[in-house]
Amino acid sequence: MGVHEKGLPHLLWKNKEDLKDEQKQQLEVILKEHPCLGIADEMKEEIRQIYQGCRTFKGAERKLEKWIRIGGILDQSSASMIQKHLSGICNYFENHTTNGLIEGMNTKIKLIKRISYGFTNFEHLRLKLFACFNS
Repeated sequence: MGVHEKGLPHLLWKNKEDLKDEQKQQLEVILKEHPCLGIADEMKEEIRQIYQGCRTFKGAERKLEKWIRIGGILDQSSASMIQKHLSGICNYFENHTTNGLIEGMNTKIKLIKRISYGFTNFEHLRLKLFACFNS
C-alpha cells in the first residue's frame, strides 16, 4: 500500500483500538516505509492520551506544554496553535463541555438560510427557524 492509496488517511485518523487486524498490518507497513508519518501518528496518539487521561486543568496544561515542547520541534504550526489556545483547551478538562451544540445550531441556521433564499419576508424565515428547533 502506497502513501497515496485510497483509505490511507482513514487508517491514520482512526483510533488504533478500532482498527481491524488487516488495517493494523497495513498501517504498520506504511509507518515503517514513511517514518515522518509514524512520528505524526505518535504525536496524534499522545494528544488522544492527554484527552483520555487528564481530569484537571493543571494536569492537562502540564502535559500539553510538554507536548508543545517536543512536538514543536517537528510541527511548529500545530504546536503554536495549541500554545495560542492552551487556556481554552485546558478549560475543557475542568467541566468537560464543548461548543459542539452551538456549532451544530449555527450549521442548521446556515442551511435554513440557504434553503430559504428568496424569502421576501423575515417572518417566514423566523417561523422556519422556530419549526426546525422546536422539533
